[in-house]
Amino acid sequence: MFTDHFTKNLKEDEEVIRIVKIYPLALLHHVLLSLFLILLAFFLMFILFKQGTWGVVAFILLLFTGIIYGLRWWIIWSLNGFVITSKRIIDFDQKGFFDKSVSECSLDKIQDVSYEIKGPWQTMFHFGMVKLQTAGSTPTIEISRVLYPNKLQELITDTQARYSRGEFAKTDEEEMSAEELLKITRQIRAEIGEKAFQEILNKGKNNQENNK
Repeated sequence: MFTDHFTKNLKEDEEVIRIVKIYPLALLHHVLLSLFLILLAFFLMFILFKQGTWGVVAFILLLFTGIIYGLRWWIIWSLNGFVITSKRIIDFDQKGFFDKSVSECSLDKIQDVSYEIKGPWQTMFHFGMVKLQTAGSTPTIEISRVLYPNKLQELITDTQARYSRGEFAKTDEEEMSAEELLKITRQIRAEIGEKAFQEILNKGKNNQENNK
């Protein structure tokens, strides 16, 4: 649903390897607290309404708090992401309604990738934090509450190795756009003349037919 939020600023020749999100189960206690406040407001509704204006105000505040609290954490989950591409790592860190930061690091500047899983809850459900030590302007990039952080560590390390080997680099022919090819073709046509150009095309067609 929010894929465009993470990919809208990618470069033309940049490939998305994976978009990593916060593990929903890691936010379960926030969801339960939001539901508790909403249900509590309706559970106490008749009692509060009997108290007059202040009771109505208390009901509205309790209900509003539950809804806003749940909405806040839904926004945080939706807009938080860790994008691994063929060129860099991009960390979208949404901390609240109006608190957002974006950090990035090219793959060749990653010096170390580590992960940690703390406590029985994280150990039981296999989620934790991944840390990147970099040589860039942001010395440490972290993404917390991700599922199977050990596998994410392996993916980042493998992607970095592929980048170092040049597996993501495109050839000159792939990078050349159709517009550039057409421009070069027109220049050749103008330099050698229409007759010679057609002869070259005919020879090419004949060679293709002979090779079939």
